[in-house]
Amino acid sequence: FATFDVVSQAFNDHVEWAFKTNSYSKAKAHKELYKSLRLRHDSLPSALLQATRDCALENVKAFKFKFRPKKSHRSAMRYDARTLTLNKNILSFSSINKRIKTQLQFSPYHLRTISGMKRLGGSTIGYDKRKNKFFVCLTYECKDDNKREVGKVIGIDRGIKNLVTTSEGEFLGNEIKRIRRKHTHLRKKL
Repeated sequence: FATFDVVSQAFNDHVEWAFKTNSYSKAKAHKELYKSLRLRHDSLPSALLQATRDCALENVKAFKFKFRPKKSHRSAMRYDARTLTLNKNILSFSSINKRIKTQLQFSPYHLRTISGMKRLGGSTIGYDKRKNKFFVCLTYECKDDNKREVGKVIGIDRGIKNLVTTSEGEFLGNEIKRIRRKHTHLRKKL
């Protein structure tokens, strides 16, 4: 759990910096905070500190400074391609002072599904207090084999004034509007 504690401190340090400087620029944060945080959290690998910075500043950006994200000591940690690797069923990830290797158990279905797929960088490691177990969420890019070319494709826009407008400029929903007006008229008569 020591890694969780250090990562949450680094996350919260980046959030404080973002609110103090009114910026969520990763380059600016790196320039101003990296050296001091490396000294303060010297056991935390550099790549994990950078992944934590990215996660913290993306959270600030998502809320546009309206909410101050705070990471608790046991909340999940985001890893990237530098800090987590999976080779067959051996998971290797950064922690304080060393990398940890552990063997994962996949069901035959999942092994078939992920074999040949490209693993994307983003992954999450967390701890479930109720089950007293760690978990990992891995992200994969898969091809959609069910896609098929059917013919012409049109886009639709659901609106307030016009119920549906197609990409070809056709307005749909006038019949529904007429029925709604008729029902409103009949309710008023009651």
